[in-house]
Amino acid sequence: MTAIKDAINVDTSNFVRAGEPTPISHEIEEYLLPPRNVIQICSSPNIPGIFPSTNNIIDFHIGGKVPQYRAPLPAPVSTQGTSTTTSSVVSSSSSSTSTNNPPTAQTASTTTPVLAPGAQFAGTILMAKSFYAYKLAVNVACRVELYGSSTAQSADLTRSLGTPPGLGTIQGIISDVQITSAPAIWFYQDTEGSNQDTPQSNVIYLTVTNLGASSQAITVTITYIPLQA
Repeated sequence: MTAIKDAINVDTSNFVRAGEPTPISHEIEEYLLPPRNVIQICSSPNIPGIFPSTNNIIDFHIGGKVPQYRAPLPAPVSTQGTSTTTSSVVSSSSSSTSTNNPPTAQTASTTTPVLAPGAQFAGTILMAKSFYAYKLAVNVACRVELYGSSTAQSADLTRSLGTPPGLGTIQGIISDVQITSAPAIWFYQDTEGSNQDTPQSNVIYLTVTNLGASSQAITVTITYIPLQA
């Protein structure tokens, strides 16, 4: 059997046998931040050479070389000389109920003296200071005119049936309705009226003309919605 030294053909006369290798240490002899006991994690901060520490920002860890920064803890709340004040807030509310009662339709009625065919009656009827006219009912064929003042009524007495008021003379004329056949009812549309006297009152001026063939008294009934009492 051939020895290794003969096989590699190397002169080993000058080699010295080495001893056991020295194990390599994997431990660092000194830590920059040495381990700290868990019970010291929340202890008061310390700086080298001073105990107890007066620095509440920098903590060197006992035996350490690199400072550790931490936020200061808030000062404890003193319980001496304190008092408790209780404030009571009382919430009050007021409510009011408002009832919106719409106006109710009312009726006004008047009866003329006996009128000959074509005769007129100029009078008044009590309604409201201001109103919406809703319905007109009569017992015979007739013409019914409503006015806001006696002046307007007098100025319009001679205007014949079917003749419109002259330009600028319509002031004070509320309505002009003729009913010649049954049913003797007329429904107003968008007709508003008011008394124009000073002081204002609930008097409305009325002119009735008999359009029938015989003499008779005429009953006029007006349904209206008051806007001003």
